[in-house]
Amino acid sequence: MASVLIDDLEQEVHRRAGLLMSARRLLRERRSRERMLDGVEFGEPAWDILLTLYVAYHEGKLVSVTSLCVAASVPATTALRWISTMEARGQLRRHRDPIHKRRMYMSLSDDALAAMDRYLTALAAS
Repeated sequence: MASVLIDDLEQEVHRRAGLLMSARRLLRERRSRERMLDGVEFGEPAWDILLTLYVAYHEGKLVSVTSLCVAASVPATTALRWISTMEARGQLRRHRDPIHKRRMYMSLSDDALAAMDRYLTALAAS
């Protein structure tokens, strides 16, 4: 019984590691595409935000609103609009820094995290 539970746990850890690698690869490919095709506007800040927060979640890192704006690869005002829209849709959550009260951190909602898991799992299977 215990060995079955350990096997299941090991499989889940392996599966999650694979999903994290896929998300990191997608982010690297997007940054590479931007560098190589300088001046081309791809305009997918929501996707950059989702990928960035997915990777941060699995790495146990906090992402400030400012850092998320940079990660979105668009002007800060555009990124802030996307963050607000995604938060209103229930895709993102805002958390106040307990030490620096003016700093805010963002994370994926549980539903968005599950959706990203499903997407990356389907992507890996295709």
